[in-house]
Amino acid sequence: MKEILERDLVAILSAYNDYRDGYATPKQALDLIQNIAANALGMYVCQQCKGIFNKNNILHECSSLEKTYLLKRKRTNMNIEYKSDFGKGLVTCLVKFAEHAGRLSSDIKDFKATSLGISPISMHFNASSDHLYEIEVPDKFKDHAIGAKVKELRDKGLEMGHGFIRKTYTVEEALQLYDLAIEIALLIDKELGLNPIKGTF
Repeated sequence: MKEILERDLVAILSAYNDYRDGYATPKQALDLIQNIAANALGMYVCQQCKGIFNKNNILHECSSLEKTYLLKRKRTNMNIEYKSDFGKGLVTCLVKFAEHAGRLSSDIKDFKATSLGISPISMHFNASSDHLYEIEVPDKFKDHAIGAKVKELRDKGLEMGHGFIRKTYTVEEALQLYDLAIEIALLIDKELGLNPIKGTF
């Protein structure tokens, strides 16, 4: 129970920091916090009507006659537009993940002031690794260095940000993860027939 509470507190802090740093509007941050609170109570928030329902009631229909957010997540043969909270794709997810690199130093400083007992690096990646949940690799790259590196990035990123295994990560490990994202981008450029250069800054 304590680990669940700490996970939810970290997620709420991440939502607040996204708002503070201009990555989310007040409404987006409040919606996310409402979702976290509802989830902690075994409930979910319908993204259409904003009603709060028991998780067992995933077939509820709101006034717009669209299925709920959870049903969209589990969509099967339904003509419903899929929506993603944190992005879906390969380059899209890489870019959104890499956008958080510039906040690493300030996040470490801010999160060191908390008393949750969780590594500040983990708290930083709790936000950035959200963009790795739906990162995808085209079939032609699955047995390629791109596929292997994307898997490494996803697995390590989610472990650092959502594993909550009480491990203290270093700044070097964090930077290595962002460097790995750059390596993947360079490989993609090469596959597109370009001659990419990482650059100094």
